Amino acid sequence: MHNGAAGGTYGANGIWQLNRRNAPYGPSPHGRSWGSIPWDESMKRAGSTQVGLAKQFFARYPWYHLEPKPDTAAWADHAPTTDDIRPWALGIETKLRIVYIPRPRPILVEQLAPQTDYTVELFDPVAGGHSSLGKIRADEKGTWQGPSPAWKHDWVVVLQQQGEP
Repeated sequence: MHNGAAGGTYGANGIWQLNRRNAPYGPSPHGRSWGSIPWDESMKRAGSTQVGLAKQFFARYPWYHLEPKPDTAAWADHAPTTDDIRPWALGIETKLRIVYIPRPRPILVEQLAPQTDYTVELFDPVAGGHSSLGKIRADEKGTWQGPSPAWKHDWVVVLQQQGEP
């Protein structure tokens, strides 16, 4: 949500086309129809719930102070990909780092406070579950390598410096 649409929108066609039962929007000006699901069914799909889960997640943190930190998260294996999908980080100085990870792969979080303790939490944006990895210590370069989660979809990791709200 801090970097455009990646991981934070809900675009069910029944809603954005204002489809009604027995009265879908129909073809767009270019001639293609995007679907005929009525709005009252679209609003009940999983994506709608997931946007609510994201709101609840961000409400736990001072989201209004978060700044984009795109150079602070990368794939841990540095393996080349055929697309431009990569982790996206937000943070508050070295005190808080929230990283959205679009693939179930291990990540590398950089530019943390060197030799400093952080609590680490994983968030499942699909089901809304949280799990703690406990306390970790950033290495002498201010780096930490995170594991792949148990689930096989996108995920979020939160690193919070010990003693910070």
